[in-house]
Amino acid sequence: MKGENLGDLWKWMVPGILILVSVMLHAQESRIMIQVINGKNGTPVRDRHLLVFGGETPEDVRQHQNIFNLITDANGLASLAVPSTKIHWIQVSVDKLVLCQSGPNLNSFSVNEIMSAGLQTPNTCSSLTRKDVPGNFIVFSRSPTFFERMRW
Repeated sequence: MKGENLGDLWKWMVPGILILVSVMLHAQESRIMIQVINGKNGTPVRDRHLLVFGGETPEDVRQHQNIFNLITDANGLASLAVPSTKIHWIQVSVDKLVLCQSGPNLNSFSVNEIMSAGLQTPNTCSSLTRKDVPGNFIVFSRSPTFFERMRW
């Protein structure tokens, strides 16, 4: 009789344990909303491929240790799931656009700062800025000039 009760107990405990493990794994994952904005006129950059490089250190980011592929939606937004144990710094590259910052390949941005206060890349294309919102990362970019396209 005791063995039967123990079997019934395990029937109820196993699904509960699996749910608890799943919740714990998701709790360790943060989400950053990346918004790509045209640095000259402030319009969202829609349907654009993003490469997000991440790592534990800025050097890991420069070496492209972790790569995430995202696509912006109609509002220029893309959601990045960040495993808290591996990614502490990120860098965003926007396909076929120029980033509005000097030395974009040298700049990495703190995931902790993005999550706690929000952050935006420098905007060397104009004086346009946005309000920082916790969990949001704004990236300013622009279309390449004729000569920049020729170099690609």
